[in-house]
Amino acid sequence: MEMPLAACPHPSSHPQVLHPRFRTYGHTQQFISYDFYENMIRYAIGKNLLDTSLERGPWESTMFQFFAGDLYEIFPRLQTIYYASEEINGNCKATYTGLKVWKSDYDSFNVSIHFDCELNIRREKIVDFGVGLQLEIQGAPDQSHLNFKLRRHDQFPSFYPYGQYKIENQQLAELMVKHSLNRLYEGNLFGSGFPYSPPKDYPHFLAEENYTIVYDSTHVDPHMDDLLDSGDYLQLDEEEQ
Repeated sequence: MEMPLAACPHPSSHPQVLHPRFRTYGHTQQFISYDFYENMIRYAIGKNLLDTSLERGPWESTMFQFFAGDLYEIFPRLQTIYYASEEINGNCKATYTGLKVWKSDYDSFNVSIHFDCELNIRREKIVDFGVGLQLEIQGAPDQSHLNFKLRRHDQFPSFYPYGQYKIENQQLAELMVKHSLNRLYEGNLFGSGFPYSPPKDYPHFLAEENYTIVYDSTHVDPHMDDLLDSGDYLQLDEEEQ
């Protein structure tokens, strides 16, 4: 589910100073472990929520517009069977292969995942291929929801010729996959719209070694000082100097 960002500007649009005592901020904070993210993805895979149809619109690019003519140099055999204007479609199914979630930067985490895909023309399969993805995902909280944006990615496609269609230009095929995957940067990713309460006026998203945190740097809990050991403060003061 995708949710629009609130009118309040996201803190990533401003220089962000991370205070080492962030745990004294935020009043009610949200901690989400990487195991939770991974289990959520596993659930989505099992329910086919990450599967996608390959077609014009959501996945087309300037390099690959889902016409047979786009693939003439990759599969020369197509030229003898289908007009250049014949539309291509297909699908990709998410798998559990290589699934992993771990910390990336101070405000992002990595997800590795694999998809098994195919392309068809007039219901005739022309190729099977797999795409391994490593995604760096940035947390983008608004006032009441946590959203996810793609910061960068690497793709690892593998092609498996099917029937009479032999791949003659694998480099071009890999470029077409890359260009289509760039469409992922245009909107929120799966899992966006994750609700939390109470609302936050100026939310921040931090990635720690084993979990992520959403907190509000404009809210200070006056009772937190009583719960923190003074020795921790002394250690933090030394780190700041």
